[in-house]
Amino acid sequence: MINPIISSHLEEIKDTCNKHHVKYLFLIGSAARNTMHSESDVDLLYSFKEKEIPGDQYADNFFDLKNSLENILKIKVDLVAQDYLRNPYFIKAINKDKTLVYEG
Repeated sequence: MINPIISSHLEEIKDTCNKHHVKYLFLIGSAARNTMHSESDVDLLYSFKEKEIPGDQYADNFFDLKNSLENILKIKVDLVAQDYLRNPYFIKAINKDKTLVYEG
């Protein structure tokens, strides 16, 4: 079951992901494990449809996505790029709890 902080805004999140050329978005971390506390942020694993984003617009697209998600969720968002994960222990920990939010 997806965390209520996400499920209550799912349509807005999907629209935002579509607008920002997101290939997929997963909920990870404490929000995925339902162990959030008052100091928690929301951790999201993402991948972009790279061919749809010109290289000089990648950073703008990333920060626009992050800001849009923070405005929707009203909480700090940490975005983790799937393409840059290298540590096998971190990957294993993420894969254990990740929950699909969007696939486009």
